[in-house]
Amino acid sequence: MTVDSATWSTTADWDAAPADLSASVVHEDLVIDTDGDDTSKLSDQVYLGYPTTGRWDRDPVVYYRFDRIISNGGEQEVEDASGNDHDAVARYVDADGAEGTEVGGIAGTGSFAFDGAGDYVFSKDPASYLNGEDAITVSMWVKPLSSASEESLFFETGADDEGDDEPGPISLTRDKKGGGSLRGDLSANKTTKGVSVADGDQRSGRWRHLVIAWSDTDPLELHLNGRQIASSNKEARGVISNVTDFRIGGDDDLFGRDFTGKIDAVRIYDEELTDEEIDDLYNVSNRGVLVTAGKNLSSAVTGDDLQLETAAAVPSGTAVTVYVETDPDGDGVYEGTSSAIRLDDGTNVYDVQDLPTASERFRVRMVLETTDPTKTPIVGGVRLDSS
Repeated sequence: MTVDSATWSTTADWDAAPADLSASVVHEDLVIDTDGDDTSKLSDQVYLGYPTTGRWDRDPVVYYRFDRIISNGGEQEVEDASGNDHDAVARYVDADGAEGTEVGGIAGTGSFAFDGAGDYVFSKDPASYLNGEDAITVSMWVKPLSSASEESLFFETGADDEGDDEPGPISLTRDKKGGGSLRGDLSANKTTKGVSVADGDQRSGRWRHLVIAWSDTDPLELHLNGRQIASSNKEARGVISNVTDFRIGGDDDLFGRDFTGKIDAVRIYDEELTDEEIDDLYNVSNRGVLVTAGKNLSSAVTGDDLQLETAAAVPSGTAVTVYVETDPDGDGVYEGTSSAIRLDDGTNVYDVQDLPTASERFRVRMVLETTDPTKTPIVGGVRLDSS
């Protein structure tokens, strides 16, 4: 029996996926330092997560994965995964135990834990990528683990006329007082706009996605779990200036607002993301899609002649659903879609159903889902066989 196949399983196969049809998934080599033991994901595997570049979203100017700390000449460095070399330094955040990187971050990655007593991460050169900008978006995942009255999630400082530190152009603060609130502040050309919103759901132990976004033509916005929850009543026009320091998770006792909990996946953009793009950043915690490029079999077949072989890791609380799509006319329009194929863990073979029209050209749509933001399914490859 002769078998004719189309396979998608390599880095090149996933790279060929149309960017406008895929979101909230990634396929990259990723090393996670777990108390000294490295675990990895590979570039020929597809999983929920953020790309280091703008493969399926806009390019960040900074991306701190918070997966590992690298010792370099006595400093504990945090790599900027965007490729722009805006590395950071971790202070009092060790690479093991409760204050280090732990699996339990977003989509099965690591995360950094902050103890509320002086732990923080600071960017080495924030002035180089923030000063002079007329738009910014900061995206981060936060898991509070305390009931402190006020905590700094990220904070920038500037220098006053005498060279002393003062509150900087942009910050995001969590406050337990008065029933709980989130507050964002931004200053452009020394005109400050702030936005504060009631946030009664400040329970410890829950991952939350927070975004602050601004441009000089729009109000300052706060987004929580993919939804805009507040905006300032006026614009802060001009450009960001006077940034001298950018710290995450604490302010080194400058203002007494150190954070207790975990932070993960800090991404900074030098532009204001749209509501849809911000929603895609949040969706990494629950759903992602990858649509492959099309491939041809040697002859036209219907679904009755097809089987799909897959290799996948599907932890509890996650799911992968695959659809086989056909382009019978070869005109680039995929008109046929099979019934949903729900993948089991491991290597398995499935019948392809509900494709009555014969076609030579096929592609695969994969939907990755999770009910736990710290877990992701992983797809290692799919193969379409006809006989």
